[in-house]
Amino acid sequence: LEKLKGYLKIIDEEAFRCKRVVSDILSIPKKGGAEITRIDIERLLDGILERTSVDYPDLSITREAEYPPALVQGDTSILRQIFVNLVNNAVDALEGRMDAQLWVRTALRGNMVVVEVEDNGIGIPDTIAEKIFEPFFTTKESKKGVGLGLSLCHDFVTGMGGSIRVESKPGSGSTFLVSLPINPEPREGARGHYD
Repeated sequence: LEKLKGYLKIIDEEAFRCKRVVSDILSIPKKGGAEITRIDIERLLDGILERTSVDYPDLSITREAEYPPALVQGDTSILRQIFVNLVNNAVDALEGRMDAQLWVRTALRGNMVVVEVEDNGIGIPDTIAEKIFEPFFTTKESKKGVGLGLSLCHDFVTGMGGSIRVESKPGSGSTFLVSLPINPEPREGARGHYD
């Protein structure tokens, strides 16, 4: 009977994992090109954080911007998915902290807009920091993630001519830095329209 309970638990966890994999795969934008528009990155981030503050009222959120609002070129749904994923990961890393804090900063660096998503959560050990953008690599328990989120973020950001990296100290939180070009080179297969 105990073995059976153990097997049922494994089946339940793996079924949930399969569900998350399928859900993540279905959320990938269809091939045929992204819908390229000019995006007000500040407005996009403010909308995401407004929803986050409603979902997590005890979370302290600080928003900082160093430059006048700038437009980036990209696909709105993809960029929203990237930053929702980063914010959700930060919230997961803050679970159980009484002083949970999230900072989202934007700055202009040359022809790039840099968005920082920082938390004061558990941090990422040095031994695995270089693996976190690999597909199916995750530090979360099976019911919370399958390791596709950061891999997709990496692919989407680089596909838009940008970059993503992480700085972290175990026990002191993590900072994800997303750099997006203001005027990226056109990507093959991308359909463009501009406001």
